[in-house]
Amino acid sequence: MKYIINNVIIFTLAIRTLSLLNDDRKSIVISKPASRLLMELIKNNTTVIARQDLLKNVWEDYGFKGSNHNLNGAVSELRKCLEALSLDPGIIKTIPKVGFVMTAEIMPTISGDTSQKLEAETETETETETETEGNEVNAELKSKKNDKKKHYAFIILVIVLLLGVTAYLSGMNSKASSLQSVMPLHLYTFENCNVLSLDDRRIYSNNDLISLAKHDLANANIDCSITKKDIFYMKTISQDKLYPSTFIAVCNVSFSGTHSHCQNIKKINRN
Repeated sequence: MKYIINNVIIFTLAIRTLSLLNDDRKSIVISKPASRLLMELIKNNTTVIARQDLLKNVWEDYGFKGSNHNLNGAVSELRKCLEALSLDPGIIKTIPKVGFVMTAEIMPTISGDTSQKLEAETETETETETETEGNEVNAELKSKKNDKKKHYAFIILVIVLLLGVTAYLSGMNSKASSLQSVMPLHLYTFENCNVLSLDDRRIYSNNDLISLAKHDLANANIDCSITKKDIFYMKTISQDKLYPSTFIAVCNVSFSGTHSHCQNIKKINRN
C-alpha cells in the first residue's frame, strides 16, 4: 500500500520509504517503529491519538516494550524525514499531556499485497535499524542543505519565466532584459499563503492589486489551509489594452524556507 501525503510525498509501506512524488530518487528508508507509527497517524489522520494507544499499537502489539522515549524518538525521526523532503514537519503535532495528531491530505494508492503486515523484528534488528536510520536522515539533511543553496536561483528562474511570457504577450520583447531585475513585493498573507506581486509597471495601485489578487486566487481554488505556500502574482495589460492577463506561480514552502513543487497558472481574458 502507498499513501500520498499532501501531494508531495509518497509513503510505501512494504519497503518503509518516504520519497518525493515526482522524483523517487529522493527517498528515505525509515525504521520499522517509525513506519508503524506513521501508519497509525495516517489511519487516524486529523484525530488525536493518546500516547498509551500508540505505545500499544506500535510496540506492545509487536512484542516490544514501548516507552515515551521510544515514541518521542520515532516522532522526531518522522519529522526530520519530512523536513528533509521539503514537507512541513508540523503536520505531526504534539498535543501536550495527551498524544499526537497528523493533519495532512492523505490519498491511498494500491500497490501489491495490501494485506501484508509489517513483520515483527528482533531487539537486535531494532538497535541496528536505529543506527541506520540516523545515518540515512543525516545524509538527507546534508542533501537538503545543498538544495537550500539553489533556493534563490530557483525563485529567480520562476520570476524570469513568468515575466518573459508576459513580455512576449504584451509586445515588450525589447524590454525583457530589464524585467528580469524585478523583485517580488509582498501583498498580503492568507492562512498559510504569502501572496507576492511581480508587477513592476505599477499599472494598478497596491490596494487594487490586493483586491484583484484575492479575486483571482479565489477562482484558482488554491488551498492555503494546510501547506505553507508562496504565491507569485502578476496582472498585466497588453499594449493595445485588449487582453488583460493573469499569471500565478504557486510554490510549496518547506519548514526550512526552501521552495518545491511550483505550479504555474496563466489566464488571458479576451474582452
